[in-house]
Amino acid sequence: IALREEIPIHQAHEETANGVHRKLEQHKEVLKNLESHRQTFQQIHRDRSVNGVPVPSEQLQDMAERFNFVSMSSHAHLIKMEFWEMKYRLMAFLILAESKLKSWIIKYGRRDSVELLLDGYVSFIEGYKFFDQYEIIYKALKQAAEIYLKSDTLVVPTRLVKSLN
Repeated sequence: IALREEIPIHQAHEETANGVHRKLEQHKEVLKNLESHRQTFQQIHRDRSVNGVPVPSEQLQDMAERFNFVSMSSHAHLIKMEFWEMKYRLMAFLILAESKLKSWIIKYGRRDSVELLLDGYVSFIEGYKFFDQYEIIYKALKQAAEIYLKSDTLVVPTRLVKSLN
């Protein structure tokens, strides 16, 4: 169910990115023991019982199908979630930059207001290391998109990756 679960999209992209990150970490935690679960399930499937209690073959078949689905789709699912997280991180970053830009292009008439505006600009660009942060997020998104495209989950529009180049 978790692999098919929709990720809630919030008004604030940072919230969405954080939500995706939390889900991604939860799913990684669950999936890290997948191989040991597979071995346990294979033993149960061979024995057709758990601790001597028989398991109906229909139930075993259903469990095998669900386990195979999780095994086959988990890697692609994690790749998709990593892409979504970086996508929403970049969107949040760009919206922050856009809001700052809007405040900087307002015409001010007095020297003190212009100096305040300049201080705000310098503080944001240099203090926040805006261009370094942008480059880091952009490269991470580009890498996630390339991995996503190389996986079997070709859901990412090709134009998106082309636009990242």
